[in-house]
Amino acid sequence: MIIIRDTREKNGWNFIDYDASIDSTKLDVGDYAIKTYENKIAIERKKGISELYNNISPKNRERFLGTMARLIRTVEHPFMVIEANLGDLFYGVPYSKISPNYVFSVLLTLQIQGLNIIWAGNRGEEVTYLLLKKYIDKCQTKPK
Repeated sequence: MIIIRDTREKNGWNFIDYDASIDSTKLDVGDYAIKTYENKIAIERKKGISELYNNISPKNRERFLGTMARLIRTVEHPFMVIEANLGDLFYGVPYSKISPNYVFSVLLTLQIQGLNIIWAGNRGEEVTYLLLKKYIDKCQTKPK
């Protein structure tokens, strides 16, 4: 399986421990996808609660929500993999004026709109690989 990692993804996963190779290419949406299936499945990575709060902050909210809307609209199976546990969300972020309940509300709204959100803790790379692998295996076993 060839996994595409968006060229703008900083400190991205390399999937060294998995049966996959990486192709660094600019993606229209998401941070990771499968080569030739870019419009079928894409994964937006959030490197923790701080990134999530930053994305939802007043100065970034409009751009973030627009990006998520485009991901939901253009990809059949859109995912967000968050490298944190759900409980971490409710501890908040130091010095942030954003309420954890507000962040949770935004995430619930995105889920209702069609975004699949996975709280992966410290296993984001593994979870992302398994999602992509499951999808490609499903596609390859479909009857012709």
